[in-house]
Amino acid sequence: YQRRVRGLLSHINTLTQMTTEPTAAAPPFPTTDDKPSFSGRTVRLIPADSNDGVETPIEVAQQSITIKNMMDDLNLASSDDASVSIPLHNVKPDILSKVLEYCKYHYLNPPAEATNPTEKTTEERKKDLEISPWDKEFIATLPQTEKRHEKLFELMLAANYLDIKPLLDLTCKTVAYFVAGKTPEEIRKEFGITKPFSPEDYDKLKQEYEWARGEDVNKT
Repeated sequence: YQRRVRGLLSHINTLTQMTTEPTAAAPPFPTTDDKPSFSGRTVRLIPADSNDGVETPIEVAQQSITIKNMMDDLNLASSDDASVSIPLHNVKPDILSKVLEYCKYHYLNPPAEATNPTEKTTEERKKDLEISPWDKEFIATLPQTEKRHEKLFELMLAANYLDIKPLLDLTCKTVAYFVAGKTPEEIRKEFGITKPFSPEDYDKLKQEYEWARGEDVNKT
């Protein structure tokens, strides 16, 4: 677990870059020009270590580019077969529930149409780094375990595996705000890391998360 935490911390800055071009796939969420609705078609998602599938509106499931591509490759996107099941071996049941909660809310409450990253002003770029009140509450409701932020990192891994960029951005920004401005000892305590950071590790963290100084993830 500690190795996973340290590895994720070293990559968060890369994952949270908001100025990269979108992937070739369709945007993960519709824009306000669309009128979100459900067709009534569902797909059964089967999380890890479970035989029970979760019936999910296809529009919600396909917020995951991974699931969308799987369905397209198997010609399931246009199928009316209600028995379609997709196993998600890397996503635990409780985390899948949170992923679907996030995807459903943001599908029904789409963001404004995104500005081309190369045309954004400094203020618009700063706004990209903000966390909305709903998203803050969503993160705050993650189950607590003996390992600090364990479920946050599991959610991050699931977002990465399922290729849900907005959720991945949210989890990475949350961790970045937890790290910003903290001493090495405070960072180790925050994430339950017993092995000390090297001076090089800490210098890198300070450089990567300088943009988050003065911000508070719990601020509304």
